[in-house]
Amino acid sequence: MGKNVLVVDDERECLELAAISLRLFGNWQVYQAENGDLALEKARELKPDIILLDYYLTDTTGGEVITRLRAEEDLKDIPVVVYSGSPEAARQDPACADNVEILSKPLNPESLSSVLKRILDR
Repeated sequence: MGKNVLVVDDERECLELAAISLRLFGNWQVYQAENGDLALEKARELKPDIILLDYYLTDTTGGEVITRLRAEEDLKDIPVVVYSGSPEAARQDPACADNVEILSKPLNPESLSSVLKRILDR
């Protein structure tokens, strides 16, 4: 059985693209959430191996989602990969400073695969 990944993005096309990329480059079980609140709810339920998180969501930012994840004992150690059309903003967010990989949007499937493999090999 593959690893579980929770993909969080408020754009349906980006969710689908990420899911296709993950399935092409690995044996991933992909779950999806369209906003920050749903992401936290699904993270609590699924305890995914990795969270792939768009930085700019309709209801919040990726940094806020990370802060909320890190505040919960059961979720604080889940690796997070943030992706954004403005990766500079994510890099300046203190919540993204520790153990958070940052990728540019649109996602490059090979880069994504490489980052996820590196995280899982830790």
